[in-house]
Amino acid sequence: MRINDQEQFNKENVFGLGSANTVYAQYFIGNSYLNPLTEAGKCPVFLANVTFEPG
Repeated sequence: MRINDQEQFNKENVFGLGSANTVYAQYFIGNSYLNPLTEAGKCPVFLANVTFEPG
């Protein structure tokens, strides 16, 4: 999904923005945000939503 309008993004993003993705920032150009969907250690699979700023 590609949305450049912040208001529209907030309406359509069911996962939430999450925290600044500083741990993996070296792998991305621009800012990204990581929102874990499962809790590490409590689920056999770690799932997360990654959101990228436009541009």
